Formats: sequence, C-alpha cells, structure tokens
Amino acid sequence: MAAVTAANKTTPVVFVIGDDPIRLGFVSSMSQPGGNITGLTFLEETVISKHFEIIRELVPQAAAIAFLLHTDTPGADFQIKDAQDAANALGVQLEVMKVGNDDRDLELAFARLTDNKIKAMVVPGGAFLLSHRNQVVALASRNSIPAIYADREYVAAGGLLSYGPIQSDAYRGAGIYVSKILKGANPAEMPIDQSAKFEFVVNLKAAEALGIELPLSLMMRVSEAIE
Repeated sequence: MAAVTAANKTTPVVFVIGDDPIRLGFVSSMSQPGGNITGLTFLEETVISKHFEIIRELVPQAAAIAFLLHTDTPGADFQIKDAQDAANALGVQLEVMKVGNDDRDLELAFARLTDNKIKAMVVPGGAFLLSHRNQVVALASRNSIPAIYADREYVAAGGLLSYGPIQSDAYRGAGIYVSKILKGANPAEMPIDQSAKFEFVVNLKAAEALGIELPLSLMMRVSEAIE
C-alpha cells in the first residue's frame, strides 16, 4: 500500500487495511481524505486491545502474554505500541515475539516462548502470518499455548480463538466505493469507512485439546463455534 501511494498521486485508490490510515500517512482526515485515496479500515489498535482482554479473561493466571509480530508488516511499530498499551491496561507483561520472512523464524520464536514460560499469545493481523497460519497454529498447539488470532482462517485451521472484522463485508464495501468512483465520485471527499461488524469464533476441539473450559461469559459472545 505504501509503495502504491508513493508512486501514484492521480489514479483513484481504494484500500482495505487494518491500521489507522492517518497514522500511516495515507490520508489527512477520516472524513475528508483528500488526494486520490479512500477506503475502509478495521482500526487495529482497538482490535488488538480486545484480543488482550479476551485472552486474559480466558487465561486469568497469565502474568505475561506473548505478541507474535512480523517485523516487515506495514505498521508493525504501531502494532507493538498498541500491544504494549493493552498489556499495560491489564497489568500484564508483554513478550514481543519478532519474526522476519524466514520460515525458521517462527520455530525459533516459539522455542523462546517455551523458554520464557508464557501462558497465552496474541496473533495480530498481517498477510505474512496469515499465509503461515497452519504453521503458527501447529506451533501453538505443539507448545500448548492458548492463542487468539485476528482472522477466522486460523480457527478454521485448528486455532483456538479469533476476533476480528468480517472480511467479506469490508471487501464488499470496497467494491461499493470502487463503483461510486467509476460513476464519478471524488475519492478525496469519500469518508474513510470503519468496519462495524466483527466476529468472535472459537474452535471447540482446540479448546478440548488444550484442556480449556471456555467460561460462559465468553461463550455467550461467540459468533460461531467450530466443532
């Protein structure tokens, strides 16, 4: 996205991103983006905070929570800040597990996680981690680490929990924006839309394998339970 915006200042661009487009420098205002760019955001800082709240509710004894971070993901520095703010609010220690683009980094990160005796983990949004979801889920399972993920695909792959925006709605919204621009709308005057529909998904088999009994307070908020 950053490369596209840097190279193109005239052709309309419609984005779907997790982070705040203002703090990423893509637009000047949510209500009046200006320039040739508009789109939809999930405002990931709010989602990350929710991830920490949910996993702490599930594992209240966890004094430290790991945060799996792909360092080349756009906005990675913001993700760390959001995670630290969320951990501070809960009074827990944050352990950032940084990985690069080498698949072996994930193995090494989880080895360090075991060494530090972390009892819970948050996996934020990002294309690299999502594309490696089977490996991430397998490593979390192998190390008996309860984890909450940003995307439903992790839970479908055997992960424990996910909380995040309903992606299909977001991309449908992007399509509507594209249609309006093709009909003459000015992207500079099209407000950045914020995803309002979120889903909370749980994998019951994963919970059973981890020996976790999901509290009723969480189950009452679940959108979908995969068995």
